[in-house]
Amino acid sequence: MIEYYKTINGSLKEIKKMDKGRIWIDISSPNDDELKKLSKIVKIPITDLKMALDEDERPRVDVSKSYTMIILRSPFVKKDDEIETSPIGIFLTKKYVITIHLFYTGYVRPIFEPSKNMKINSNSEFLLYLLSQVVKSYFQILRKIEKQLDIIEDEVIKDPKNVTIEKTADIKRALIYFHRSLVANRIVLLTLIEKNIPFIDKNLTENFKDIHTEIFQLLEMTVTYRDLLKGSMDAYSSISSNKLGETMRILTVLTALLTIPTFFVNMYSMNVDLPFQHNPAVFTYLIIVTFLIMLLTYFGLKMKKWI
Repeated sequence: MIEYYKTINGSLKEIKKMDKGRIWIDISSPNDDELKKLSKIVKIPITDLKMALDEDERPRVDVSKSYTMIILRSPFVKKDDEIETSPIGIFLTKKYVITIHLFYTGYVRPIFEPSKNMKINSNSEFLLYLLSQVVKSYFQILRKIEKQLDIIEDEVIKDPKNVTIEKTADIKRALIYFHRSLVANRIVLLTLIEKNIPFIDKNLTENFKDIHTEIFQLLEMTVTYRDLLKGSMDAYSSISSNKLGETMRILTVLTALLTIPTFFVNMYSMNVDLPFQHNPAVFTYLIIVTFLIMLLTYFGLKMKKWI
């Protein structure tokens, strides 16, 4: 789907077709016909436009004579609440600002919602706005992950049975994706800061540095949350091992105690002559002796602090 926006009377408004003046073109999950149409309008090769639609595309900055291409990765949430990152392409030209992305919902779509803070007449200010929205989307999801980590930590301590491996694996996967994407996004910001990129105003370098600082903060958060998750999983494994060890110790003690009556029962089940086998009270004697031996064994194990 292709949407066109233009600043009219100081506010950004959607227009139905191309018009004169500065235009923002936003295209989401386009088909081949839409790509051909866009390529013809903005004079950008289809191959470059398709780069922003490759799910595995790495963030980077490419400079051509008539445009600058910037690819970033932004987080999004799938229908099953699985968190991943998706590439978004930003093309800056003299006449147009083009944004192209795959997903239209979740945390990606709000980034491209028309806002009064969007200034499409300035490439740099428009790019700064999109960068700030991308950073904001990371912060939003990381805060959500932080709350999930707090719940997992409480469950590990109070009731480890409620801890689901699938939930922790999803969080770990999301943090890994975030870290990789943020590292690549940070390199893009460093490129914009340190190099003279066409269609980028060097007077706004400090603003780009602020975005870079926020991305660095996001990186620290992902590392911290990964460490917290690892600590929770280590605690969960330790608690589970301790409980398993306790269960095995109880079963071992019960086995040791039950071995005593089993020994006497097996002994007097043999078809051989045994002491007191003709005594009518032998069964009572065996019960008393067995009970005493089991009692002594129990107190012996308790003195050794095995139970």
